[in-house]
Amino acid sequence: MARFQTAKKAPPPLPAELRDAAIALFAEFGYAATGIREIARRTGLSSAAMYHYLRSKQDLLFELMYDSMQDQFSVARAALESAQDPQGRVTALARSHVLLTASRRLETLVTENEVRSLTGENKQEITALRDEYAALWRAAISDGVAQGIFGVADVKLASFAAIEMCTSVSRWYSPQGPLTPEEISQTYAGFVLDMLRGGGAVSEMNKAVDQQKGKAGKSGRVKPPAD
Repeated sequence: MARFQTAKKAPPPLPAELRDAAIALFAEFGYAATGIREIARRTGLSSAAMYHYLRSKQDLLFELMYDSMQDQFSVARAALESAQDPQGRVTALARSHVLLTASRRLETLVTENEVRSLTGENKQEITALRDEYAALWRAAISDGVAQGIFGVADVKLASFAAIEMCTSVSRWYSPQGPLTPEEISQTYAGFVLDMLRGGGAVSEMNKAVDQQKGKAGKSGRVKPPAD
């Protein structure tokens, strides 16, 4: 797969058993509470053998996140190739995000919850990669606003909300559930589009509420305009 444009280093691939063990333990116990010895026990390797593949637990976390972001970016790019307009691009981004999240639920939990555990250049690079991915969403939403398809007042905030909505599937999805990943992805794409189309009206109502609060010094409520 192609590397990110902003990536400065390309870590070597981890053995599958090491990668899977680290993801499972980080997802269950958290990065801080998981040691190299626990990961080694899960994989059947010695601690010394572990350091043949990595220099530190911090490097392991970085490589897991780097690989995850790279795959997410590649999947999104592929999905966008067949999208023709802003609505189609947002749909492609939402569906591809949900499908990848459902297929890698534990990995998504780790990449979302443990960014705080990264340090120094590792954190800077992953943050840059996440922003590069979010830029795909911002571009699609911004074009939709310019064409009058979407009504959000804050494109950046809307992109964060859309990504978070799709990522939330990792917190509850189960293969034993009644819905398939494909069905969930279609439904969530609809949720995202509904949010973007109605964003302008919601924003104006929120502004009106804030104005009333400022005048009255207490909370107020704005009734929606009559038809």
